[in-house]
Amino acid sequence: MAVTNDVEGQVALVTGASRGIGAATARAFGAAEASVALVARPADALAAVAADVERTR
Repeated sequence: MAVTNDVEGQVALVTGASRGIGAATARAFGAAEASVALVARPADALAAVAADVERTR
């Protein structure tokens, strides 16, 4: 998934970010240089996605 708008410096709030579409969306916004706020359960899966987002920035 690619973010086509310029979101650098913007804040993206992604719910359901621990898996599936939410995780893919969070990674895409991170790669596009947005600040990403993640919300989801379970915490361990969310932490893994957060680490991925940080690595792609």
